[in-house]
Amino acid sequence: AVKQINKQRTIIKNSRNVSVTTTDTDIAVNIQILLQLLLAILIKLDIL
Repeated sequence: AVKQINKQRTIIKNSRNVSVTTTDTDIAVNIQILLQLLLAILIKLDIL
């Protein structure tokens, strides 16, 4: 079981016309972990 908690808070005081860009890589990381798990299962079952 993979439990993931992602909390993000951005506070800008006394700022106007400020754009904050955050890149979320959690999805890519989760996909990579799933692929690795799937590959490990396939190898363990001698399918590959």
